[in-house]
Amino acid sequence: MDQVLQKEVTGRINRFSDKIDDSVKEIRVEIKEEIEEIKTSFVDRMKEEMEKSLGNMATEIETFKTNIIEQEQRDKESRRNNVILYKVT
Repeated sequence: MDQVLQKEVTGRINRFSDKIDDSVKEIRVEIKEEIEEIKTSFVDRMKEEMEKSLGNMATEIETFKTNIIEQEQRDKESRRNNVILYKVT
């Protein structure tokens, strides 16, 4: 009877071990999928932030460029009525 009991216990342990292995495999698959989702989400967010930053920089550059052009125009206007004298003695 000991052998019958031992076989039954061994069989149950093996089935339980198989169930644990299956559960571990499922959990690994779920973890991998979750990691991929997180990676994708992170990459998408970083891409959005970079695009936003680049857009802001482009706007700032355009503003700076406009300011320089306006300053040049004001400088030209302020010198428009200047008189230049050559060979004054």
